[in-house]
Amino acid sequence: TLTRTLNPTHTPNPKVPTSADGGGYADADFVLYVTAGESKICTGAVLAYASTCVRDQFDRPVFGHANFCPSKLNTAPSAMEEQLSTAVHEVPRASPS
Repeated sequence: TLTRTLNPTHTPNPKVPTSADGGGYADADFVLYVTAGESKICTGAVLAYASTCVRDQFDRPVFGHANFCPSKLNTAPSAMEEQLSTAVHEVPRASPS
């Protein structure tokens, strides 16, 4: 049994592609869906955000979503370290601990 949990401050119901047969991903304990899209959260200093979307019957995260705000991404080499640090900070927020 899967339980859907949504953080109201994050993008609700990201459009996640599904397979035609609904078989999911073989041998996967956790799936992270990563997007790059503008949202109401992409304001101020927010470069990215993430959250757990679905938990199993034991309250373990099985599906997460991370979004990166395109308007905040910077291709300059000097920005790489900060952006990588942001990704390293956000991804665990959506994944199992």
